[in-house]
Amino acid sequence: MKKILFAADGSENSEKAFLYVKDLAKALVAKVIVLNSYELPSYYQRYETESILSDLESHLVKTSVDLSENLIKRLADENIEGISITSYGDAGVKIVEEAAKHNADLIVVGSRGLGGIKSFLLGSVSNYVLHHTDIPVLVIK
Repeated sequence: MKKILFAADGSENSEKAFLYVKDLAKALVAKVIVLNSYELPSYYQRYETESILSDLESHLVKTSVDLSENLIKRLADENIEGISITSYGDAGVKIVEEAAKHNADLIVVGSRGLGGIKSFLLGSVSNYVLHHTDIPVLVIK
């Protein structure tokens, strides 16, 4: 196992997953690909003016880049090689695409912690990834 794709979203479970990824990458001398995907909420896309959308997207990009760069720095502090990817679009789709593109050996995501009914009704990124990739997926709760 030489490449681990870590899908970061800044949540508490994402932080737990990051700590696991960091230890795993260190033990395996693996490279970590940190991915954060952002997306404009659909209600903004329909009702807001172009300038508000531009400001919101700029904020989302900055937040995404800051999150990823912070994680890369934390990896570097542990002498773990990593790259940062920020992408626009559905998180599940982007995780599957980037993992395939970078030939990841493992995908690690944090669980949102939804119960069975909520997860069924709302869907989940980890559920999407589990069902749309052939790469092993580790979900940290």
